[in-house]
Amino acid sequence: MMNAPIKVFLNTIALYIKLFITVVVGLYLTRVVLDQLGVEDYGIYVLIGGVISLLSFLQTALSVSTQRYLSVSMGKNDQNIVNNIFSSSLAIHIVLSIGVLLVFELCSLFLFNGFLNIPEDRLSAARIVYHIMVLSTFFTILQVPFTASMTAHEDLWLLAIVESLSALLKLGIIFLFDWSSMDAIILYSLWMLVTTFVSFVPKVIWAAYKYEECNLIHFWKFVSKDSVKAMLGFTGWNAFGTLALVGRNQGVAILQNIFFGPSINAVYGIANQVNSQLVYCSQIMTTSITPQIMKSEGEGNRSRMLRLSVFASKMAFFLSAVLALPLIIEIDTVLSVWLKDVPEYTHIYCILILCMFLVMQLYPGLTRAVQAVGDIKNYQIITSILLLLPLPVGYIMYKVGMHHTSVLYAMIISQVLQMLYAIWYLHRHTGFSMKEFYTFIIKAILIFLLVYVMGNQLHVYLLSHTSILVTFLVTCSCVVLLFLALTFLLVFNKQERDSILNMLKSLIKKR
Repeated sequence: MMNAPIKVFLNTIALYIKLFITVVVGLYLTRVVLDQLGVEDYGIYVLIGGVISLLSFLQTALSVSTQRYLSVSMGKNDQNIVNNIFSSSLAIHIVLSIGVLLVFELCSLFLFNGFLNIPEDRLSAARIVYHIMVLSTFFTILQVPFTASMTAHEDLWLLAIVESLSALLKLGIIFLFDWSSMDAIILYSLWMLVTTFVSFVPKVIWAAYKYEECNLIHFWKFVSKDSVKAMLGFTGWNAFGTLALVGRNQGVAILQNIFFGPSINAVYGIANQVNSQLVYCSQIMTTSITPQIMKSEGEGNRSRMLRLSVFASKMAFFLSAVLALPLIIEIDTVLSVWLKDVPEYTHIYCILILCMFLVMQLYPGLTRAVQAVGDIKNYQIITSILLLLPLPVGYIMYKVGMHHTSVLYAMIISQVLQMLYAIWYLHRHTGFSMKEFYTFIIKAILIFLLVYVMGNQLHVYLLSHTSILVTFLVTCSCVVLLFLALTFLLVFNKQERDSILNMLKSLIKKR
């Protein structure tokens, strides 16, 4: 039987391979799609996708709820409870997927009748894209219980394979653009639906074959009213945070669409595309270690749960910053190589959104700890309010004539406030050490700023003495190595450093 640290490490490696594939495919596809669709149509695609994300917030909330209850029940070693949790979750998701389908179609009656700022000659195509995205969302919601079960069983390597193949399949759109005369935005939406379905099928087949609780023929026999009630209660409060996050991100897109039109939506979408690739990276360790956090709480081992939560936060920031640092310094070079024509303001949008993202990655482990404990009502109410603050603030800013980037600063400040509240909340409910975590934050930020200043100076010096390519390679290498060394030595404590080294030694010995 593989021990927990090795399993976490192997899952992390598998997810990193998937990350590499999805990042390369995602960035290249953005370049191709932006070139084929044009700035206006790409902005329309981002806008419609944002509206659907705004309405489907329950999907993420239920995913977190399902994984949480499955992992905690597995920690209690009671298969009957696991069966009840999965079956109840599947029943909920079947009802939800049908309900969301109906809600989306009803919303389409007014979204395209003056609410969204879409040019008249593109309204017909926008409507078709919307309906295609609705169907894609249906399959995305329906697969959640199976993905959550695979995650709870820590079979993340298989998830990595399926999602990597799905990402590679997306490259087929490149050939379709050349072969088909169909409207490019409609063709692209249809192909994304195909890749979603291809990702959906193997997850369902594997879970049904491999896990006892995922019996599709008789699952209804295990549906428990108590489990449904508990999960919906947890989901209901957790949905506040999920809705607020989606509402903030997509609400900003809608605000900018109303005040500035689809062109700014395209810039915002490009910046979020860059950000999403780093989010995948930061979530790797958090995703790998979350089942252990939940199972530790289920076993009654809270001290281990808190220790793993802090470690997950440190790793999340470490993995995020090691990529974000060179990206911020070399953003002009990256954008010029990535995109044929870089829209105006893309540079500043990318930097500001990356800064907000880095604040988020200082404490994801704490969020998992709160979810493991299960007392989330007040936490979600306050964090939801803080998350949504940039919307009214942004509306006022735009009304008084401030620049369209001003709302991004409000988003960063809002994220800092959420982090401070999360630290205090966990301390109050579990005795979590605030002092220790603040020490980590201060060290992490100081190291980040120090390496940024040194890296930026190196970039300026090399740019005036050598080629862009040499400047890029040398600057990125030096920044990454320096940040790795300083973070490992100064941010991680001795026990964490020893754990990382022992994990590597055990893996080598096992091989």
